[in-house]
Amino acid sequence: AGSSYGDWKAWGACSAACGASQRTRQRTGQAGCDDTEQVQACSKPACPRKCESFLWQNVGQCSATCGLGAQLQQRNFQGTQGTSDCPAERSIGCAAGKECPVDCVLGTWAGSSPCSVTCGSGLRVQARTVLQYGAHGGLECPATSSPERSRTEACEAGAPCTEIEDLPDFNIELHGGAQTMSVAE
Repeated sequence: AGSSYGDWKAWGACSAACGASQRTRQRTGQAGCDDTEQVQACSKPACPRKCESFLWQNVGQCSATCGLGAQLQQRNFQGTQGTSDCPAERSIGCAAGKECPVDCVLGTWAGSSPCSVTCGSGLRVQARTVLQYGAHGGLECPATSSPERSRTEACEAGAPCTEIEDLPDFNIELHGGAQTMSVAE
């Protein structure tokens, strides 16, 4: 007596490209034989999760009252909860709708002008430059000549001044375009 079964045919394709899937193969057998099909699990990578959810909804207000901030958003899922692949919350950038006030910013006292005299005591000027001008309702910068932006300080020219005493008088005469100078005694 021979075998009541034929040879197994090749395995069929897996039932899915990812996740849980299986494949089958068949063989022929006599009528009434039960062992004519085999099922085998396929080794496939996990399927990417589809985030079946509703649209993102804003929660609260933008974190900023001016300029740029952050907005929290949430969404609800159909039958499942959020995971790292399908988060239920996120933070996105938002604009508050108006610019933030910017105050004037002045630099440090810098650079001095030369001393106002060449001998003895004089004055020199120091100034502060504007690093940031005021804008959008912030504090404006003071005028260039204001004490906040310009100041004077004492300076010494380095050499003492000498007084000139008893200089002789000079006489200058013009004679038809020619000049003559003489010292009066």
